[in-house]
Amino acid sequence: MKSIIEDLWYGNITSCEDCGVRDAELEALAKKMVEKEESLRKILTGEERAAFLQYVARSDDYACVFAARAFRDGFCLAGKLLCEVLIQR
Repeated sequence: MKSIIEDLWYGNITSCEDCGVRDAELEALAKKMVEKEESLRKILTGEERAAFLQYVARSDDYACVFAARAFRDGFCLAGKLLCEVLIQR
């Protein structure tokens, strides 16, 4: 029988795949962001558009790194809490 930790290790699931809850607030925010990005793509030209697209790409990179570190930090905190509970027993 496989554990969820093994599934995480082997990449069978992502860190939030099992969350199961779709956050309406996040979905609304994402929709607004996409709408704004599409409107900016239409009005920007030349160097402005290239600079904007580079900014969007770097923002995506930043968000990915931030999310990965937040998951790592949360996982480490959970491990520390578990260790403390086990030591006190």
